[in-house]
Amino acid sequence: MPFLAILGLYFVAVVYVCCRVWGAIASKPAKITATAVVALLSVAFFFQHSLGAILPPWANGALYIVSTTWLVVVLYAIVLLLLFDIGRLVARFRTGTKRPFQLRQLVAVAALTFLIVGAGMYNAYSPVVTRYNIATSHLPQGDTLRIALASDLHLGHAIGTADAEKLRDMINDLGADLCLLAGDVFDGDPKPVIDGDLGRPLAGINTPLGTFAVLGNHEYIGNADIAQRYLSGLGLGVLRDSVAVIGRGIAVVGRDDLSLRHTGRQRRPLAELVPDSLAAIVVDHQPAHTDEAASAGAMLSLSGHTHHGQVWPMGILTKMIYGHDYGCQPIGPDTHAIVTSGFGTWGPRVRIASHAEVVVITLVGRGN
Repeated sequence: MPFLAILGLYFVAVVYVCCRVWGAIASKPAKITATAVVALLSVAFFFQHSLGAILPPWANGALYIVSTTWLVVVLYAIVLLLLFDIGRLVARFRTGTKRPFQLRQLVAVAALTFLIVGAGMYNAYSPVVTRYNIATSHLPQGDTLRIALASDLHLGHAIGTADAEKLRDMINDLGADLCLLAGDVFDGDPKPVIDGDLGRPLAGINTPLGTFAVLGNHEYIGNADIAQRYLSGLGLGVLRDSVAVIGRGIAVVGRDDLSLRHTGRQRRPLAELVPDSLAAIVVDHQPAHTDEAASAGAMLSLSGHTHHGQVWPMGILTKMIYGHDYGCQPIGPDTHAIVTSGFGTWGPRVRIASHAEVVVITLVGRGN
């Protein structure tokens, strides 16, 4: 039902844009052409979803990027068109004169829309390093641990080997002791990742205490077991409700994703996984149960999944769902929860009001 409601809203939005395009252009051939282009681009996503499997990989990837980016174009075109229409309505009440939507206004909307989306594309392709420094009693006085955290790479049609190489190089340049990948390395369908070996550069991440990954909901959308085998083949430690003791009195507790429930199985209670005698770092793709990490006495709870909304105004929704949908905050006497906005994107390669990032967490021991 929610899908049908969203589909209905999208249809109304596309009709609204087409009507504005049709009404603003005087020449009949031009208005037919422009309206047809808008309509075709607006249904391109459905063609890609239906026909992608029979297209060559390069064509499927190109259609995916164009069609998903167009969804954002429609979103911001609607916002700007509504602002123009509200302005026209206010002017009509003030002057009593009805002013038609004109070509110059359509050009202004198009220019602003593509400027916003273009800036969002640049933002998505330009990951930054976000740093958090945390003093903790879980480590001996003066001891330090530097962790590189990345999430939501979403390898697939739009994100490929070059992006995995960029992620590897950024992590290696940070000189971290430990690397943690908090789920959604895959975008869903494992076929393009495995056929193109898109994640191969991740095998080159070089951290003394190792690299560990958990699965996210998109691994389950595709095939979680295939994703696990592929990531393990790259030399990554894949944790699914399991623990890796990495030395220095530290354990990484990797949670299986909440999507496990769709298989009829349940996650193990976190309290059963966190070792009593070790400083525990809990990695859980979705930040839905960070309070459990505090209750279990963990040092850190690390998540991704939200993309910090990725495209405004979706950040309002992620904030409503998760509360803590981005950043670092204490959640207990000596437990901090960190949610990263992620390295890649889902759907359109666009980020507006959020950024792509690798997180560096420097833990400094202050003793008991």
